[in-house]
Amino acid sequence: MAKPITISNFKGMGNLPDAGTSPNEPTVILNSFVTPQGRILTKNGYTSFVSLSGAHSLSNDCSVMLCVAADVLYRIDSGVAISLGSVATHGSKMNYVEVNGKVYMSCKGWTGIYDIANKEVTAWGLTIPDKPVITGMDGDLPPGTYSICYTGIDDNGQAGGNSEIVQVSFENQTMGIALVRRPANCLCWMTDTNGGEYYLVGNTSDISTITSPYNTIPLTSLDVIPPPKMTCLHLFAGRIWGCVEKKLYYSEAGIYEWFKNANSFEFSKDIIGISSVDTGLYISSKDSDWFLSGTDPLRMQINKVGNGSVAGAIAYTEVPELGRVPVWIGRKGLILGGRQSITENKLDIPFVDEGAGLALKQDGITQVLFTLKVSKNMATDLDDIFEENRLYQL
Repeated sequence: MAKPITISNFKGMGNLPDAGTSPNEPTVILNSFVTPQGRILTKNGYTSFVSLSGAHSLSNDCSVMLCVAADVLYRIDSGVAISLGSVATHGSKMNYVEVNGKVYMSCKGWTGIYDIANKEVTAWGLTIPDKPVITGMDGDLPPGTYSICYTGIDDNGQAGGNSEIVQVSFENQTMGIALVRRPANCLCWMTDTNGGEYYLVGNTSDISTITSPYNTIPLTSLDVIPPPKMTCLHLFAGRIWGCVEKKLYYSEAGIYEWFKNANSFEFSKDIIGISSVDTGLYISSKDSDWFLSGTDPLRMQINKVGNGSVAGAIAYTEVPELGRVPVWIGRKGLILGGRQSITENKLDIPFVDEGAGLALKQDGITQVLFTLKVSKNMATDLDDIFEENRLYQL
């Protein structure tokens, strides 16, 4: 049976020669720490899970671990980095939202979907087809004016956004319309005589002529655009939200492939963060924070609630009486659930451009950890905590 080794006045272990420093000065203890009783305990330390130089954009709140390195998307599985293909980040971070077995991904230069079951990356949304090219032919269309467009169609039969619209008119006779060099894998839609709603022409994607009226299946994806290359993706109220500079976009409810230019809010500053509570969305810039109250975008009210936040320095935690709420670093310190700062008069947290946040449970205790990208010459109260062994109680 191993016997404990008794050491008096343990002062740590170092890998440098003794410089004759005072025993009262800080000492590096390698992979261990000493209890007040003098016991030497092993630190938990760090483990290199996978070697991937320059990795960033680690997926959070997803059932799969994804990240980016050197503009390549990776899935991390059992300590192995598996390449999923090239992405164009344009220097930005990748953003993720998981819903219905798919991870929707976006950055400033690329969008895509990771299908968890099939372990493959697919396009997010459909390409807009070219404008129809038409000529006249014999047929039974009544005289009048007709508008025609194309949409793409995916493997599940869902239509995408419409092409440019072409109009044709004829008088005093019935006619037909021939579709010249119709693109593959698209549907054709046409209005009733003299305008109105668009309806599907035929029931397949290979119709090349229109010789009689069609008015059964309406076009519901009119004005849909491909998903913008957004940052700050967020799932709220059955929609995916994201931003492009000052513009906040939201998808159609339950149809995460459908976005519209009209389905958006315009803010005065570039958006750097989106978070939510049950009653609405928090939108952050470096200089301002806003709250969009409600869950219906057409009825949301916008109110300014803060003076700016640190990009990326946000996490979620459970709070009694409040439920699951966001907590982030703002100009006045740690902001809990969008309410007043809980550190404003207790701790001077530096306000910087970028950071990160993480919530976890350790020994049954919920912890929220933040790291901030602070320049080496920036003096903060955090330096004093380590130098003077002072710790503030919040």
